[in-house]
Amino acid sequence: MRRLLALSLLLASSALAESQAAQYDSLSADQIQDTEYVKKWLARKDLKIDHASIKFLNEQAEKREKTQYWDAAAKSYGEAMLLYPSPEAILNYTNAQYKMLKRIRERDSNPEQKKFSDMSRFLHRYRSAMAADEVLHTLTDNQRNALKTDIDCLEKYTGTKQFQPGCDPLIGYGITK
Repeated sequence: MRRLLALSLLLASSALAESQAAQYDSLSADQIQDTEYVKKWLARKDLKIDHASIKFLNEQAEKREKTQYWDAAAKSYGEAMLLYPSPEAILNYTNAQYKMLKRIRERDSNPEQKKFSDMSRFLHRYRSAMAADEVLHTLTDNQRNALKTDIDCLEKYTGTKQFQPGCDPLIGYGITK
């Protein structure tokens, strides 16, 4: 099973490398955090999108999700997100990373500070997903409203370090006080 996982990750990395070598556009992990940059990048008319690599990476991620290999799913979703940061791509990556880190934090001896850092990271990604949707308009009203609610509660949490009742990202992550 590990060989299959390693082969899948190698193929995903190769797909990304080929995409970049073919002069397709992509972003860096730091650029994804910058909501204004994401909006400007998506609004460009001359984007060269590697749809074949994105499809391949998403298929790999979905396979890994089904077997709960969250690290491999996050890696593939993350590479697809860098190739084209649609709201869905950003949320897929963030959700896989959320599940991966939650599992890791459950084993940590002192996870509280790391949990706060994780929530801050998720907040940045949620903001980027919202920024991407301002350009692409691909989220449904329900998805957009849920995302706005998650952003609002994480902003309060990261500003005060106080638990926010009804905040699904906090509750799902095991932060209850």
